[in-house]
Amino acid sequence: MPFAKEPYRLEGRAALIAGPANELSRQVAAALTAGGAAVSQPLIELPLSSEMNACLEAAEILILQTHIDAADLPTAPDDWGAIDRFYQGVVTIPTALMAKAIPAMRRRRWGRIIFIAGEDHATPAAISVRSAQSALMQAEARQLAAAGITVNLVLAKNGNGPLNAELAPSVAAAVLYFAGDESAFVTGQTLQLGAEFSSK
Repeated sequence: MPFAKEPYRLEGRAALIAGPANELSRQVAAALTAGGAAVSQPLIELPLSSEMNACLEAAEILILQTHIDAADLPTAPDDWGAIDRFYQGVVTIPTALMAKAIPAMRRRRWGRIIFIAGEDHATPAAISVRSAQSALMQAEARQLAAAGITVNLVLAKNGNGPLNAELAPSVAAAVLYFAGDESAFVTGQTLQLGAEFSSK
């Protein structure tokens, strides 16, 4: 059965991108804007301000951009400061943002939460933190499915370096898919994208 409207349209939807302002978030914002969404990317700091809480309550699509470049990853097993910053960006801040956005999504009976993660160095710290993020995503997906809210993750396999410029548009396209009505029955999933999957 064909869709009654043009696919991947987001007119009237408010999207908020949380995370670093870089080429990846720019591509994601461009894809969502082209789909018709109103996109914002405010500066986020904890504790959340009243203005930030209002933005989160208005967000129908919450993008949690937690892709970390290799240079910012903890490599030493006893570098607790770097490990804590990594955990803050990947788990603590997304948890705080979801806690503010989800009640309003429940009231609307519609919402999209999309994590963007990177393929990090295979250190115990990186593995444990990313495992915690994946568990968080799946737990929220189970709890929110009945409320019409989906939670998914896009994994950019960038070979432990800066994100390949050719991969960013594919990540943005995946986010656009997860943000739309076409993915209403897809939740708790991780979509892996990487250069090794390319036919080029």
